[in-house]
Amino acid sequence: MRTFRTALVAALLAPAVVLGAPAAPARAERGPTAGDRAPDLKVKGWARGGPFKPEDLRGKVVVLIFFGTHVPDFEESVPRYNELQRYHGDALVLIAISREPAAKARAWAEARTGDRVPAFAIAEDDTAWDDFGIGGYPHAFVIDIHGEVRWRGEGLDLASLSTQSGAAVKERRTVERPKDASAKVGKAFDAVDKGDFKAAIRLLKDLEKKGDEKEKAQAAKGLADIDALADARLARADELVKRRDYIQAEAVLKTVERTFEGREAAAKAAATLKDWKKRKDVQDEMQAAKAFAEARRLEDAKDFRGCGELLRAIQAKWPATKAAEQAKERLEELKKAGKPV
Repeated sequence: MRTFRTALVAALLAPAVVLGAPAAPARAERGPTAGDRAPDLKVKGWARGGPFKPEDLRGKVVVLIFFGTHVPDFEESVPRYNELQRYHGDALVLIAISREPAAKARAWAEARTGDRVPAFAIAEDDTAWDDFGIGGYPHAFVIDIHGEVRWRGEGLDLASLSTQSGAAVKERRTVERPKDASAKVGKAFDAVDKGDFKAAIRLLKDLEKKGDEKEKAQAAKGLADIDALADARLARADELVKRRDYIQAEAVLKTVERTFEGREAAAKAAATLKDWKKRKDVQDEMQAAKAFAEARRLEDAKDFRGCGELLRAIQAKWPATKAAEQAKERLEELKKAGKPV
């Protein structure tokens, strides 16, 4: 009789019935990484600021800091977090999330003085810590206007946090509202502010045809800015492909196809995704990456034998892939650490 572990490995290594069938990565316990779509934020309550619903955060750059009030280094970083929130204004929402009761976090915030009084929202965790795969903390995420994780790392890595947040806000401001926009043009940019580029594109295309001369010019500029934003996302996908991170690149391309429907970038994204379904090398990379994510999940669960079995299988099944290289390296590291792989 096959063990569950053997059956799991066999299932992961079995060829797809149809080449190009969706191969979403396994749900690793470590949560989303750069390029992944961020989970909706789920909190129990608000100790300070808020409340924010998922729809309130659309079209904005979101910075999440997972923390504990007992961590001195977090308090020392509060002035920098405040500076980040104030500098970017409405373009960015910074939310600190604690597993402690909201009343305790509220009392902590109210007891701060001077520049250590939080100028950002503080929430009590519901399932966010689990959804985002938080282990050690403070831990931070920068989520872009498309709802994708742009960066994750140590919450005290203030240089990277500031750089990545600034880059995400700069991308958001690629599409600027005209200062003298008419009500009709303003409506289109309201959609942009909410991250609803489909509606914005539809409204701007209509104004480009039916508006007055000024509206036509502003609509054309708005569409050109949206195209520039979409092209930047395609460039991001190209960067991921160069690193052979096809699953993340696929997520970016699907976002472009969905978000910028009707524009040239969306057509390019759709064509690339269609081509990838026919390419064995790309499908191998995706299947191997999925298996490697599962191997890391097994490692997190302390199932080192299952992890080792899967890491070896990846190397045998997809020897030319990035995941095979990662599997070989990880297997050696686990052996050196004395793990029973």
